Amino acid sequence: MKEKKFKQVRIWLWVGIVMVLIQFLLGSITRLTESGLSITEWNVISGIVYPYNDDLWQLEFNKYKLSPQYEKINLGMSLEEFKNIYFWEYFHRMWGRIIALSFIFPFLFFLFNKMLSRTLLRQFLILILLGILEGSLGWIMVSSGLNTRPWVNAYKLSFHLICATVIVAYLYWIVYTYQDQKNALEKKYKMGYLILGILILTQIFLGGVMSGMRAGLLAPTWPDINNFIIPPEVYNNFSSKEYLFYNYEENSHSGILVQFFHRSCAYLIFMYLVVLNVYLIKNKDYEQLKWCLFLLTSIIIQGILGIYTVLNCTGNIPILLGVSHQIWGILSFLFCLNLMFRNHSFSIFALSK
Repeated sequence: MKEKKFKQVRIWLWVGIVMVLIQFLLGSITRLTESGLSITEWNVISGIVYPYNDDLWQLEFNKYKLSPQYEKINLGMSLEEFKNIYFWEYFHRMWGRIIALSFIFPFLFFLFNKMLSRTLLRQFLILILLGILEGSLGWIMVSSGLNTRPWVNAYKLSFHLICATVIVAYLYWIVYTYQDQKNALEKKYKMGYLILGILILTQIFLGGVMSGMRAGLLAPTWPDINNFIIPPEVYNNFSSKEYLFYNYEENSHSGILVQFFHRSCAYLIFMYLVVLNVYLIKNKDYEQLKWCLFLLTSIIIQGILGIYTVLNCTGNIPILLGVSHQIWGILSFLFCLNLMFRNHSFSIFALSK
């Protein structure tokens, strides 16, 4: 495919990446403001209508009053307070619909004008399936908080987050393979970068579980966890695994354990990157080193954001810090992918242009 001919396609894909990143931002705000259960139905078509009069607002509010979250946490909430949380969930859902339309209509235009290769057609089909999966996981997540528990299930929240991460990663991979790869690096550290990517993806999953369990509120301390380097919950909880995966709301052990895993994974990623950078310095591989130092800097920033978020989890999770911590985690993952792609770690998936 000719470079000029597909410049518009690359712009379209880059816009898609930015829009998905914005959706991460909206999703994080929705979670931290506890807005995700304010809309108790999933109506793909009628759900686009924002309540525009008092009767419609009262109807939506009455539906919310039947939810466990209202009965157990927000009993007595005013209509104005409900409007605030409703806005973020509505915005989050609408932005998802806008993303879908921003892919479908340009796709049809490019298809009609024969600007898409067979490979990209197959990739777009995969994106559609991932988008359907993401929407389904979103509703599965929401419905988990409409029966008995007043919050969404932390693990279902994390799978929703991971699916979105896979989508933005897949989009970035497509964009990268359609770029002029003048800055490609010599393939030397394929497995090392792959392990790093898996570690960061695992950390994102643990961060989602931690957010879903509101685990930061249980130990707003650092570097210790409530005066312990290895808290006693780490040992105690292994004797009652059902409380970790099923009934984690019934005690604080699960949240402490997840926070310990989340912190430990962060330390592991940091040490892994330090060792990798030292190795590159020793081998005088300065081109690789430049990108690894950039990623290490990003991970340090992410760690600082995480520390400040935990230290400020006194009574409530700080929304600005929490949102910044999550979005920078996604960006760090993309920085890692950039290093992997430049290193031709996934050259076996190269497109036939």
